[in-house]
Amino acid sequence: MKPQYLVAYNIPLLDNIERSLVGTVYKNHSIVEARELTMDILAPKLPVFIKSFQKIAPEKSSGLLLAWRRTQPFCSSILANMGFQVYRINGGYKAYRDYVRAYLGRENLPF
Repeated sequence: MKPQYLVAYNIPLLDNIERSLVGTVYKNHSIVEARELTMDILAPKLPVFIKSFQKIAPEKSSGLLLAWRRTQPFCSSILANMGFQVYRINGGYKAYRDYVRAYLGRENLPF
């Protein structure tokens, strides 16, 4: 039996300046305004995002989406509308990272 490997891909949607801008709007105004700004920034990038994702998963197989907190609703809804089955980790990347750290920090790791 051939082993299966998980592969991670990065499709950046916001650059550092855009993320900072959205975070500032979130902190100083509201989550609604931050989400609106996120949509304004991401809308023109949508065709590139879709093509990138289709290239990674052409058969529309299921996948796990790890997205920055304010891009996650946008990404999941777009991918779901494209026919992809999208799973979301409760607590996001930080919860996943904490889980992995706790697992690897155990005294006895199973083989």
